[in-house]
Amino acid sequence: MAVEREQSLERDQVQLGLDWQRRCDDVERDQIQKSEALIQGLTMAKSQVAAKLQETERALREQEVVLKAVTLERDQAVQALKMHGLPRPEAQECSVLGTQSAHAVILPLPDVRLVKMQEADLRFMWTFGQQPQPFGGWGVSSRRSYMPPSRREQEDS
Repeated sequence: MAVEREQSLERDQVQLGLDWQRRCDDVERDQIQKSEALIQGLTMAKSQVAAKLQETERALREQEVVLKAVTLERDQAVQALKMHGLPRPEAQECSVLGTQSAHAVILPLPDVRLVKMQEADLRFMWTFGQQPQPFGGWGVSSRRSYMPPSRREQEDS
């Protein structure tokens, strides 16, 4: 009887070891599948980014070609004006917005003033946590101190 009990305990111990091994194998298999799925996702994302980069570079090259053509046309027009003794048209008064040349935007000065007024309004609204109202109001616009800067300028005019 003691021998049977000992044999039963040994079988249970072996079965328990096999169960744990199977569980470990299952967890390892799941981890490998997750890793493979992650690698596949990253590979697809990399391919998509590379395709988008190629498209952006192609568009940039096209823009460079157009820019060169327009610059050449402008230079030829200025040269033709000089040859015929006509004065060169005055450049429109402009301002450059943006800090990086790749993102710079050239706007006529009235447009720059408008953009700056809108920026001041947005900063004001951010500071006071207000939202523009659907029909043109600004929330607590009844008090002058809470009015956006561009609205105060309009009232002062």
